Amino acid sequence: MPVTKESFTTAEQVANHIVKHLLTQNERSQDEFGGCIYQYEDVDGSVYSCAVGCLIDRYYYDESLEDRGVEDHEVLQAIQMSHPDLEITSDLVKYMHTMQSIHDNLEPEDWNVLFTDQKTGDMVIPEVSDHEKLKRAYVELCYMQMDPAMDL
Repeated sequence: MPVTKESFTTAEQVANHIVKHLLTQNERSQDEFGGCIYQYEDVDGSVYSCAVGCLIDRYYYDESLEDRGVEDHEVLQAIQMSHPDLEITSDLVKYMHTMQSIHDNLEPEDWNVLFTDQKTGDMVIPEVSDHEKLKRAYVELCYMQMDPAMDL
């Protein structure tokens, strides 16, 4: 799946892109050992990216970004260079961090649970300002996977 060349100017655009990207790609971006990575190119030339890697233009991506969190200056700089008119707020960083955790720790079929209205089938895109609500939903889903009988 190609990494977008589109430049985002708002947090809402970023949120929309991340959710649509995860649901469309529907698989993790992983290295040969199963570790999640920002971007990788398959032998057939397909490019896969994680929840944050999909925000980094291939031109600004470098393997040195791997093993760095989204809060890292180099990662944030790559995102900023990819989207020069985007204001990267602390709420946006927290949102991206949670989305990264969702990509790295939940199975792709679970992404549908978080980002699809189970009654209507419509896509649900959590707002950046609701990053704490998104984080709670993610943690609750993690707990439910550990013990499906658990009632939170």
